[in-house]
Amino acid sequence: MDDRVMDQEQFAIVTIQGICFRNQYYSCREALKERWYEKAMIKGWMITISKYNVHEDKLILRASQNKPDIICSRINDVEVNTKNREAYFTQMQQLKRMPRRKRRRKDRNKL
Repeated sequence: MDDRVMDQEQFAIVTIQGICFRNQYYSCREALKERWYEKAMIKGWMITISKYNVHEDKLILRASQNKPDIICSRINDVEVNTKNREAYFTQMQQLKRMPRRKRRRKDRNKL
């Protein structure tokens, strides 16, 4: 295993596309669970890298106090249409704001 420990503190940037490090994108369960990518729509942020594995496409993020480090996997290179993604997130936000009863009625009308 070719894990490279960072000699100097290095950072990745959390973006809407994923966790960006050296022009590659990574993702992890914590990012999805904690909705990092949705939050990055408003403003991205930097996160500290502990080490990375070149051959296995792994990136290890330094977690906050008393938590284990976070293991991220590289995302395959996929072109995502920015306009479609923005439209999707806009529609999701609109649905979340609707009262539950109104959402159900709207979904039935589509059928």
